[in-house]
Formats: sequence, structure tokens, C-alpha cells
Amino acid sequence: MSTEKFVFRPRARLLQLLGDQLIGDPRAAVFELVKNAYDADSPSAEVRFISIEDPSQARILVEDSGQGMDLATIKEIWLEPGADHRELQRIKGQRSEKFHRLPIGEKGVGRFASHKLGRSIEMVTKREGHSEIIVRIDWDTLIEGHRYLSDAGIEIEERSPKVFKGGRTGTLITISGLRHKWTRGDIRRLYRSINSISSPYDRKHGFTVNFVMKPDKGWTDGLLSAEDAAVLAMFFYEFTITGEKLTYKYEFRPLPAILNKADRQPAVGLQPRIVEKSIATLEYFTMERNSEGKKTKRAIKADLTGFGIGPISGNILAFDRDREILPLYPDQTGLAEFLDQNGGIRVYRDGIRVYNYGEQGNDWLGLDERRVQVPKRRLSNNIVLGEVRLQLESSTALVEKTNREGFVENTAQHEFRGAVLAAIIQFEKERSIDKDKLRALYEIPADAPDNFPVIRGPEQAISVLWDKVTERGWQKELSPYIEKVESTYAEVRDTLLEAAGPGLGLSVVFHELDRGVRDLARAIDGNTDPSQVSSMARHLVELMQGASYFVRGASRKAFSAAELVHHAIFSISPRLQYHGIQITDGFVNSPGADFKIKGSRRMLIASLVNVLDNAIYWIKVSSGELDEAGKSRRIWIGPSGDANVDAILIADTGPGIEDGAEIIVRPFFSRKDDGMGMGLYFVNMTMQSHSGRLEFPSIGDYDIPAAYTGALVAMVFGEKAR
Repeated sequence: MSTEKFVFRPRARLLQLLGDQLIGDPRAAVFELVKNAYDADSPSAEVRFISIEDPSQARILVEDSGQGMDLATIKEIWLEPGADHRELQRIKGQRSEKFHRLPIGEKGVGRFASHKLGRSIEMVTKREGHSEIIVRIDWDTLIEGHRYLSDAGIEIEERSPKVFKGGRTGTLITISGLRHKWTRGDIRRLYRSINSISSPYDRKHGFTVNFVMKPDKGWTDGLLSAEDAAVLAMFFYEFTITGEKLTYKYEFRPLPAILNKADRQPAVGLQPRIVEKSIATLEYFTMERNSEGKKTKRAIKADLTGFGIGPISGNILAFDRDREILPLYPDQTGLAEFLDQNGGIRVYRDGIRVYNYGEQGNDWLGLDERRVQVPKRRLSNNIVLGEVRLQLESSTALVEKTNREGFVENTAQHEFRGAVLAAIIQFEKERSIDKDKLRALYEIPADAPDNFPVIRGPEQAISVLWDKVTERGWQKELSPYIEKVESTYAEVRDTLLEAAGPGLGLSVVFHELDRGVRDLARAIDGNTDPSQVSSMARHLVELMQGASYFVRGASRKAFSAAELVHHAIFSISPRLQYHGIQITDGFVNSPGADFKIKGSRRMLIASLVNVLDNAIYWIKVSSGELDEAGKSRRIWIGPSGDANVDAILIADTGPGIEDGAEIIVRPFFSRKDDGMGMGLYFVNMTMQSHSGRLEFPSIGDYDIPAAYTGALVAMVFGEKAR
């Protein structure tokens, strides 16, 4: 038995496959040739479309004034698909001589972009101190006229300079026999793409692109530039992610017409606003499948240091396309068209764009999908212009796909995407505060007096109605109707709250039930000590007995505040234990401060659980090193200690509350990364239905233990039933 060695014999048609499959579309092919000019250390590139409507004369030229190539480079690198010299330069940190760039090409396949564009190529190139080199390729003859690549010769000529005279260096590529019919729309899209290749915020790498059409058909006339659009933005966001820390600056700059209207309606409170903030621990959420194949949401702490990504920075501009706002822009049609074609978040590495993030149809962050779910709160690609910046030498784990359509979807790419999305969520939260004021401002009729009331919520609407009727002296005629509206609203509100309350509270219980059942099953399968299994089962029974308080007691009866607190703590105790959070029941040590509450026990327990759940979340997100006793994660819940106020106080050691009460109780506002913004809205409505109120006092307003310096929430009951 004999053994022989054989070698691969690549067919000539492999070049066709590489050209067709590795380069996504003609625009990407031009983009790739321009990137080659960047790697050649050229200060710029010029793209020329000649006689584009005449198939026999149509040509595409890409020229640069970079370092050029000599004959040895052509033979040993350019003619070797897959050559790794650029990748090795990056690994070694070898930067270019003039502009100190790290190469962005790494696969050695960008030259096949010319095959995607046309049937013939002529490349003229000159390196300093060498002859001018001409490479001519007829792709069809090369591929169809030869069976194997080894038989396909390439015509190369050396000559005295005719193109790059006078000591000039660089490369000129001329492509003819175009495969694609370029339309006006194609040219406009290409123009936008290649003009976005260099970051408008990061000019230190010194690279620009000039686009020329001969004859000039005017196809690029009237196109808004990124600089033109930036002047019209109203929401500005600048951020940096280093390790697990997010630092950002947010700015709201209303249009002059909006400010004029706001001046006439000061009650709305709309004005320019700037926020600068740092978040020590950044979290994002991902959907995963559990062992049973069901999708579950999991919170992940973003920490880029462990993934070879390095620092991330970015700038995002956001616009307002609501029907009341868009007509206020100087060029609303041009802006809308520009955003439709260019909107999105692009990615730049060392100042050069990573194609095709931010292109139409590439919703790499899922912004459009998220906006469909919560349209009034979230950003979409057609209202933002943004860029995310990376440093090439510190983001080596992010590898560009061979087909030049983003990064390879590895662990680093998922972490990168998650961290950027977490930063954008903070932008959405800040923007929603000003968007609410914008909506309130434009809900006021155009001919309304300057003191027209700003109405937020049905209770305030009914109150305003009573005030108006009283002012006009129409109580006799209208009071019966307003009373009926008020009583009907209260009935509907309480019915809906009764229905919603158990759901909000039971979501916590069901989560812990699912965890408890799985833990119990594992304990049984794992031959755990029977006494321990019995203890686990007993706790599960107690948990379900506690859950019964969410569905019992719909009628309004009197019960003690201490009882309410006890059952709320019991219901949420598994979560407290899981996150290592200690809770102190202040009613236990102050029995004389207990008071009676008359109302719906299940609604109030659900409300209290919701407040506790918020405390758990923010303690978990913000807590750092534990103190010596290991008790920095703590919650205190107890009576107000004020003889004149019946209230349940909830204090924690989290970061505190940064927004005003009028903001955080609005529906759909939340600073949680995955928050729907309905929890505190529900709690506030529940307290109102019990003739009470939800307050957010300052630390020091009540006598609470000194260790609790975070958030303080008060559920104040207006009716005493002692």
C-alpha cells in the first residue's frame, strides 16, 4: 500500500466566486477600493464615474496619492489572494510612515472588488524610487479561457512614469465593461456611503474622499451633508464606555420656534437642558434559551476589559419627526429624505468606517424593532445620526467579516453590541423627559391663552374642569355631569387597578416559584439529604401561601400596616436572598407606630412589592464594595415615626432618585435598562385610589436609620382608621 501527496488545484473560476461572494454589492466594492487607498497612507481618494450612461464608454476610476506598489509587491502580495501582510502589520503595531495608521485591511481579498464592478481592470501604480507598474486583467478571458489558476497569466508592464510624473506616487485603478447599470439612486446612495467612510468627529487620521461625475448629471445636487443635518438636531448625546463604566453628556436644544411657544406656556417647563453623568456599572439584557428551550431574559454586566474591545466612544444626534415638530425645520423635506437614507448608527475604527453598519436595512442594534414595541419612548434609525468609535489596536477581538459586512458574530461582537445598546438606552431615558414636555406643549391649542393649564393625567383633568366650572359659576348646570364623570372614572380606575395589581405582584412570585421548583427537582435528583429537601419544599409551600394575599381581599377592609409590610417582605424574600440584600422591618421594633389602613390588601401589597423590587434593582446595579459587616446592600421599611402622618417608608442604600416625582410616576418612563415604566405609575394610581399619595422625600425629612442614604419612598395614607 503506497501513500502519495497531492496539492489543491484551484480552478480559475474561483476568482469569479471570490468577486461575487466576498463583496456584497457594487457600492461595497467601491467602498473597498477607497479603503485600500487609506491603507496605502494616502491623504485622500478620488472616485470618478465617467460616461456612466454609455455602456461602451462607462468607466469607474479610483485614484490615490499613497505609497504605491513596486514590482515585487505586485508579484509577492497583490497576486497572492489571502496574503496576510496587512494582518501581520496590525499584530506588530506597525503604523504607516506619514499618517501613522494601522491597516484596516486584513484578508487580502479587497482587490476582487474590481471584478464585482467590471470585466476589465487596468491598475497603474508607482512606489518611490521605482518604475511605474501597469497591471491589466480581462476577468472574463482569465476565468473562461483557463481551467486552473496556475495557467492564468497576468499581463504586467514596467515603464517610465506617464501617470505619476514628477516624483509622485500612488495608484490609479480604471474599471471598464461595467457589470452594473448605475442609476441616479445608486449614485446618490454611493455618494453618501463613500462620504461617510471617514468619521466627521474624528479627523486626526486625515482621510477624505472626492466624488466626481463626468459629464456632471447633477445627480448629487441638493444632497444634505451630515454637517448640514447636524445643525438641525435637537437632542445630542456624547458617551464613552471604559471597562464597565459609562460616562455621558446629554443636551436638549429646542428649535427657536419651540422656545417661542414655550415662553408663552411656562407651566410646561420646557427649556434647554444639559445632563452630565457617570454610571459605574453598565448592564444590558439578552434573550437566551433555557434548558427547556424557552426564551428567558438575562441581565449581563457589561465589562469590555475582558473581551479585547477596549474603550468605546460615540456621538448621536436625534431629531423629532412628529407631525407638529417636523414643519418647524427650515428644510423639512430635505431633512426627512436625508434621515431616511442616512439615518442609523455607524461604526468607525481608527476614524474609518466599518461597512455596512448604519446602511439602510442594517438594524444591527435592533432600534427599529424596539421602537415598534414602545414607539413614543425609543429611538429608531430614521431619527438618529450616530457613530460609534473604536481604536484598532485595542479592539482586536472584533474581526471584520470577509464579505465586509460588519464584524464576525463572536462573543466580543455580542458584548460590543450590548454595551452600545446599553449606552443608547440611557440616551432614550434622558430624551423622553424632554419629549414629554414637547408633547405637552403641542397638545395646547394654538389659540389658547398664555396661562392655559398643562394637564397630565385624568385626575388633573377633572380638577381643571371643576376649576373652570367654578370660575364661570356653572356649578348648578354642570356639577351633576362632572360628578358622574369623576365617579365613573374612579370606578373604572379601581377595577383596572384591582386586575393589574395581582399581575404585577405575582410576576415576582411566579419567577421565584419557577426557580424553587427547578431547585427542588435538582435536589431530589442529586440525592440531597431528605431533611434539606423537606425544608426546600416547605419554603415553596409558604411562598405560595404568601402569594394568596395577592388574590384575596379584593373588598376594602381595615388591616394593619405592619401586616401589609410582613406579607410584602415574605413575598419578595427569595429575591432579597438571591441578591444578598438584607431587609429590616421597622414595624417589628416600633409596634406602637403601627396604624390601620382601609382598602384593597392585594393592590397595596402589589404596590409595596413593586417599590421593593425597584430598590433591589438599583442596589444591585450600583453597589460597590461591601463594608466590613458585609451589609452595604440593605433596605429598611417601616413607619414614618410622625404622629401626624400615617405612612410606610422604604429606604435603601442604592444611588438615590435623580428625577422629579412628576417625571418618575409618568407611564412608560423608566431608567431601568429593560423597564416598561408602569410600576411606579401603578403604585401612584393605587395610592390615589386609597385617598393617599406617593412621595419621594429627601433623606432627613423623616427619622430613618443613618445608613440608608439612597432612595426614600413614602406611601402616605390620607385617611386614618384608628
